[in-house]
Amino acid sequence: MLSSVFAKTIRERRWSTLGWVLGGFVITLVMVAVYPIVRDSDAFTDALESLPPELLAISGIDIELFSTGVGFLQGQLYSLLAPLLVLVLAIGIGSSATAAEEASGTADLLLSTPVRRRRVVIDKALAMVVLVGALVLSIVAGLLIGQVTVDLQLSIEGIVGVNLGLLLLGLFFGALAMAIGAWTGKRTPAAGVAAGIAGVAFIVNSFAPLVDFFETFQPYSPFHWYSTGDPLLNGPTTEQLYLLVGVAAFSAAAIPLFNRRDLGVFSAFRLLPRRRGKANQVKSSTSFLLNTIGGREIWIRRRSFWWWLAGIGLIAVATISVFPSIADGGDAWSELLEAYPPELLAMFGITDVDSLLTGAGLVSSRVYSGIGLVAVLSFGIGIGKAALAGEEQDGTADLLLSTPPTRDRVVVGKATAMLVLLIALMAGVALVVWLGDLAVDLGLTAEGMAAANLGMAGIAFLFGSIALAVGAWTGKPGLAIGAAAGVGVATFLLNGFATIIDWLEPFRILSPFYWYQGDTNPLDQSLGWQQPLLLAVGLFLAGAAVFLFRRRDIGT
Repeated sequence: MLSSVFAKTIRERRWSTLGWVLGGFVITLVMVAVYPIVRDSDAFTDALESLPPELLAISGIDIELFSTGVGFLQGQLYSLLAPLLVLVLAIGIGSSATAAEEASGTADLLLSTPVRRRRVVIDKALAMVVLVGALVLSIVAGLLIGQVTVDLQLSIEGIVGVNLGLLLLGLFFGALAMAIGAWTGKRTPAAGVAAGIAGVAFIVNSFAPLVDFFETFQPYSPFHWYSTGDPLLNGPTTEQLYLLVGVAAFSAAAIPLFNRRDLGVFSAFRLLPRRRGKANQVKSSTSFLLNTIGGREIWIRRRSFWWWLAGIGLIAVATISVFPSIADGGDAWSELLEAYPPELLAMFGITDVDSLLTGAGLVSSRVYSGIGLVAVLSFGIGIGKAALAGEEQDGTADLLLSTPPTRDRVVVGKATAMLVLLIALMAGVALVVWLGDLAVDLGLTAEGMAAANLGMAGIAFLFGSIALAVGAWTGKPGLAIGAAAGVGVATFLLNGFATIIDWLEPFRILSPFYWYQGDTNPLDQSLGWQQPLLLAVGLFLAGAAVFLFRRRDIGT
């Protein structure tokens, strides 16, 4: 064991955090590169002025500042993208701080050393500060490059203020997840509750200008504490102290909660026996699933599945609820979209801007091309990295391979479970969107619904299979996540920028995002070659994982 729990945690997460750091840096550079186009576009500014201020407030846009570096970055980076990156990383670290040790069966080994429980929690919290801080610093590095290259005209106080708030926002929900994990000993409820509260807080703060009920609770939203007072313009704000107090309170609460917890080391591996006699006497409702590798994987993820579905469903409901307002202000929105920089829209593969004013376009932009797509890809990649590399890291790979199923059957079972879970997840999302269509008449078609949901399941399976194959090859979950996320970011940008950069256009067909979306919104797609191709490539990568896992010398 390393000299401290802090160093051990940093080491275990070094590769996955590196992927997050590179992702944050690249996204910031893309935003910086697009800024001069917005700054020099009078048509874009005129179109913004025609929109209701309430709708601009939802997107964090200040009409008087948007053509400046401060206003553009506040509306396009710090209102959604940066908080999303930081929250996902922080909640993932916080939820697994103590609960993952218990779930993987290593908590008793850790606590059998001279390290006290209080020291474990403190070191885990400090590691979370360092790891999330590294992501925030990568965003700062992108801003500093922008200062020199495109003259963002940001003040040092502003850079410090907004990024301090961003760090505290992530640590607030990360510490909340850590406290819940210390209380329950279960990673999934910890992550789910923290992410759910973050989602509700974000919606309350974003839609407060339109909904009076939300406006009442806006002052209590952590996102309000993070953004109020224009920290990118004015520097650190007093409201950020509320976030700091929350971080300290949740971290402190985790110590007695973990001290008082009667640790139960969960069985990370379980298959019911297949022998006749006693095996047939087992009456558990779980016996059918636990008789197979794939069934066991589904059973392990049964609770997290519902949390993921609830989160994506909430995004869909919030998006659909805004559609009537956008439909009523069609002319103003149309003028805005026509003036919008094509380079920025191209990041999301959008070449037909008018389609965004339709129900299919709006839902696609948030659920099937925006936050929802990121969530489903994260779900798939998470399954893929844990399937083999996670077993090896937790020390259960040798137990798994000591059972009758061969290595090939293990990989096939894990890949099958991943595909089944993704299809089930998208079936649930499709149900939510269909009910929204009935409620507000989004104008969706059955074929478009099928193409979008099958395509999203397919692309998530493809990237999950990349993580599965890399995990089978290296046995390292961090590398599995980093490789899948890196390929995802690269091919996403390839699909977007190939529409405006001539020399990239011939390579666009190599991007899975082009197969998934093409030049139209996912909900406007037709069933065709795209969905089978995504599935075929995913199956090919799963097949590669079979070969790679055969040759791997397992170390536990």
